[in-house]
Amino acid sequence: MKNSLLFLAIFSTGILASEPPLPPDELLTLNPIPEALFVDAVISNDSNIVGWGFNSDGQANSPPGNDFVQVSTGLNHSLALTLDGTIIGWGRNEYEQTNTPTGNNFAQVSAGAYHNLALRTDGSIIGWGRNDYQQTNTPTGNDFVQVAAGCYYSLALKSDGSIIGWGSNVYGQTNTPSGNDFVQVAAGFYHGLALKSDGTVLSWGLDSYGQATPPDGKSYVQLAAGAWHNLALRKNGSITGWGDNSWLQTDTPVGHDFVQVAAGAYYSLVLKSDGSIVNWGYNFDGQATPPTEQGFVQVAAGAWHNLALLPVVAPSQLTCSGFAPPMDIYPVSLKNDRALPLKAEIFDSNGYEMTSDDFTALPLVQVSFDYHKIADAVSVAKEALPNSQGDTGNQLEFSKDNKWQVNLNTSLFTAPGTYTVSMISGDKSEYVFEPTCVTQFVIE
Repeated sequence: MKNSLLFLAIFSTGILASEPPLPPDELLTLNPIPEALFVDAVISNDSNIVGWGFNSDGQANSPPGNDFVQVSTGLNHSLALTLDGTIIGWGRNEYEQTNTPTGNNFAQVSAGAYHNLALRTDGSIIGWGRNDYQQTNTPTGNDFVQVAAGCYYSLALKSDGSIIGWGSNVYGQTNTPSGNDFVQVAAGFYHGLALKSDGTVLSWGLDSYGQATPPDGKSYVQLAAGAWHNLALRKNGSITGWGDNSWLQTDTPVGHDFVQVAAGAYYSLVLKSDGSIVNWGYNFDGQATPPTEQGFVQVAAGAWHNLALLPVVAPSQLTCSGFAPPMDIYPVSLKNDRALPLKAEIFDSNGYEMTSDDFTALPLVQVSFDYHKIADAVSVAKEALPNSQGDTGNQLEFSKDNKWQVNLNTSLFTAPGTYTVSMISGDKSEYVFEPTCVTQFVIE
C-alpha cells in the first residue's frame, strides 16, 4: 500500500480522536499487507458463497454448503443464513462475533463491526458479539421486520414502519427519525439511513463527509451504508452515491441494469440484472476485484472483504418404494433376536432408479424409539449392524439384486416398544426423501 500515509491523512479529517468511541483500529492504522492475506474470487462446487479481498482471519473464505440464502459481512468476520434458518459465522472472533446462536428459526442476519443482529421468524431479534455500548442488548417484542448493525450501535425496523436504535449515540446515530412509513434501514459506521415508502431517503448521525446528507427525490428502492459513504438504487435501475469520495467510491457507474447496491469502507459494489458484479474504489487488498462470472443473487460488502451469493442448489426430491419383505408390512413383531434384512428401491423425480454411483453422499439408516425417542446409545452407531458391515457404519449397501440393503442387528435394541427404521439423506443439500421411507419393528 504505497498510499497508506495519504490514506491516514484523508481519514483523520473525518473523526476526532477525542470523540469516543474511536473507529475500529484496523481503519486507523493501515500498513502494507502481505499478499498472502488476500484471496481472489473463485467459484467452488462446494459452496454457493464466493468471497474476495482481505482475508486475515479467513473472513473471505467460502464455507462448505450450497444452501445459503443470505450473507452479511462485518469488519473482519462474516455471517450466512441457510435455507433451513440456521446461522453460521466465520473469521475473527475476539468478541465471540462468530459464535452464532443456535436454532433454525432465523430470517435475516446483519454483521456490524464487532457485533451482529439476527431477526427470528417470529419477529423477535437477538444480538451477540461486542457489547460495551449495549449494542447487543436487543429490545423485546415480536414486531420487527429488519435489523441493521453498525459500529457500536444497532437499528431495527418494526412492522408498523417505525425505527428504533440503541447502543453508542455520540454522533446521534441512534436518534432515529420519527414516523411509521419506513421500509428499510441501513447502518454505516456512525450514521444511519432509512428509506420511506414514497421512495425518499433520510439520514442521521455523523456527517463529516456529507454521508448523512441524503439525495433529493422519491425514486429510490434500496440503500447501502458504508463506513463514510452510501449508495442508493433507483427504481429505474440506476444508482447514486454520496459521502466520502477519497477513493472515488461514490463515482457510480452509469446504466439502468442494477438490482442491488453494497458499500464497504472505501469502495463500492453493485449487482447487475444479469447476475454480474461491478466493483470500484479502494482496491489495495483486492476488495474491488470481483468475480467475473454471472448468476449471483446477492452481494455484501464488509470493511475490506466481500461476499457474493449464488442461487441455492435445490436438493433432489427422491422417492423410496418401501422396504422389501418382511419389512414391507409393518410393524413387524420380534420375539427373538434376528438380523432384519432391510432392502429398498430409490427413484428420482423422473422415475429412474438410483444406484450408488448417483450419490455423492449415500443414504443412511436411522433407528428411533417410540416415535423419535432415540433408543440406546448404539441406535444409529455401527454396532447396530452385523460385523460384516460394521466398518461402514449405518450406511446402506447396494446389493446384487439392485436393492439398497442393510442387515440390522436387533439384538442391541433391548427396550420393549416400537422402533422406527428410516432411510434418511446423507446430505440434505444434495437430496431429500419425499415422502419419507420408513418401516417399524416391535420388541415385545
